[in-house]
Amino acid sequence: PLLIAEYINPQQAADLQQQGVAFVDAAGNAYLKVGPVHIHVRGNRPEAMPRRVPGQATRAFQATGLRVLFGFLQTPELVNANYRDIAKATGVARGTVGWVLHDLREAGYLLELRKERRLIRKHQMFDRWIEAYHERLKPRLWLGRYEAPTADWWQTVDPRPHAAVWGGEVAAAKLTDGFLRPRIVTIYAHQLPTELLLRQRLRKNPDGDVHVFQTFWLDEPDQTNRVAVPE
Repeated sequence: PLLIAEYINPQQAADLQQQGVAFVDAAGNAYLKVGPVHIHVRGNRPEAMPRRVPGQATRAFQATGLRVLFGFLQTPELVNANYRDIAKATGVARGTVGWVLHDLREAGYLLELRKERRLIRKHQMFDRWIEAYHERLKPRLWLGRYEAPTADWWQTVDPRPHAAVWGGEVAAAKLTDGFLRPRIVTIYAHQLPTELLLRQRLRKNPDGDVHVFQTFWLDEPDQTNRVAVPE
C-alpha cells in the first residue's frame, strides 16, 4: 500500500516507516522502498497547514462560481482553456476563474498534471452543484410567477422565438415524449419574455404554476443544454 496525504508529521513518518508503510505527502516527505530503490525524506513542513473545513462552502460553489462549474460540466474541455476564454464562455470576471480553479483544487475536484488540468470526483461535484444551485444561484434568477388559462397550454408553444427555453418538468416531459405530466412549468429567458406572456395570456399570480427564471448560461437559447451526468 501507498499512503498519500496532505501532510505527514515527523512522528507519523517514523511510525509508518517502522510499520513498513510507504508514503508521500504534498510537503515533499516520502518513504519508498522497492528493491534497491530506497527514498526517505522527513522534516519538510507545508507552507500553510490545510485550512479547508470539510463540507465548508467554497467560492466555487457560490453563485458566480456555479456558472463556471456549469460551463465545465457542459463542456469538459473548457477546464483546460486559459482564464480569459473560460471567463468569456461562462460570463464571469477573469479573477473569478482563478478563485474557482483554486477552490476546486483545494477541495479535491481538480488535478493539475504538468500543464494539463483534469476534473476528478465529477459525480460528487455534480451533486454539490445541484444542491448549491438551488440554494445560492437559482433564487437570484427569479423573474416572476404566473398562471395560465389552461393546464396544457405549453404543449403547442415554442418558446425559442421569444429567446426562451423550457426548464424543469416541461423539459423532462418533452425529452421523454410526454411520459411525464408537469405540475410546474418553468421558463428560462435572458429577460422577462413579455411577448410570450401576452400571447399565452399568462397573468401574474404569486400562487401560479408558471415560474420564470433568468438564464445563467451565455449560449443563445435555441437548443437543449445537455449536461452528461458523470459516471
